[in-house]
Amino acid sequence: MSTTFDCPTGPVAGIDTHTDTHTVAVISDTGRHIATDTFPATNPGYVAISEFMATYGVTTVGVEGTSSYGAGLTRHLRTQKYSVVEVLRPTRAVRRRDGKSDPVDAVAAARQVLTGEALSIPKDTSGPVESLRGLQITRRQLVMTAAKLMTTIKSLLVTAPDEIRRRYSAMSTLVMVEALSRCRPSADLADPRNGVLLALKTLATTYRDLQKQGTQLEKHISILVE
Repeated sequence: MSTTFDCPTGPVAGIDTHTDTHTVAVISDTGRHIATDTFPATNPGYVAISEFMATYGVTTVGVEGTSSYGAGLTRHLRTQKYSVVEVLRPTRAVRRRDGKSDPVDAVAAARQVLTGEALSIPKDTSGPVESLRGLQITRRQLVMTAAKLMTTIKSLLVTAPDEIRRRYSAMSTLVMVEALSRCRPSADLADPRNGVLLALKTLATTYRDLQKQGTQLEKHISILVE
């Protein structure tokens, strides 16, 4: 959610973040461009960025993507006592007018800080909330993947050789998964019965493992939210 902040005094910085590099622009409190440089998106790069901004007396910095490409940098800058705000990436209209480049985007980020508009407070990704977010995202992905695997298992059973379909289709999900995981198809995969059974065994084993991992993550999540 964007809001309006008091305009800072003294130089401010804006940072255009990417996977491999971050570009920093420093401008004065009157909007005059002072300096621009690009640094690697690594821990040593974060240190260099904070030192670069300190050289010009920057205390407030606007960072693009504080929850994505700029997450690590944001955490570092906060430990160095910088006032960090999240800025919006330039709109298409702005990019058509001003051009698209990392230095241009960094200056645009700095100007957002200067005007105090369209800024927001970055989420705190340094504590248990970030751990919880990561665990929840992972568990959700495991559940979705397991559901897709089960859909594939049932689809394969519909067209499986008669004896395989009759044997496994009537079972409950848990019993079927366990039975398929334990089955031992013959090595003669030219026989479709063996090929289909091996495919089902592979899917069922993976499904079972994902379910176990999801359950374990759920336990970790429960501990964090207590």
